[in-house]
Amino acid sequence: MPIPKKVVPEASPETDDWQELYGLVDDNLVGALSAMRDAGYPLPEIGYELMEGNRVVAEAELAWEEMKLAVTYPEHLETFQRNDWNILECQTVQDDLSVLLKIFEEPAGEQ
Repeated sequence: MPIPKKVVPEASPETDDWQELYGLVDDNLVGALSAMRDAGYPLPEIGYELMEGNRVVAEAELAWEEMKLAVTYPEHLETFQRNDWNILECQTVQDDLSVLLKIFEEPAGEQ
């Protein structure tokens, strides 16, 4: 499913948390955030930093730490994978949001 490039909905009490994220995320992922909000998915962390000890070793544009799920750029994929994260490349999510949404639909433990 193609994602609209820039769809920023108006703020309301229910969307204030999401609204804050739109200014922080890569513009190409704003459409994905809007779709996730509309579908009732959990808020991601924007700009997640993967740490090894007290050193940042990789970054993700979107992350759900409790699920060990990250949407990141190619240069960080291997590091997240080495740390047992489920990973998707940003471009993949931009091209087909359903890839990310399917992960949230899977029963726990099947990711």
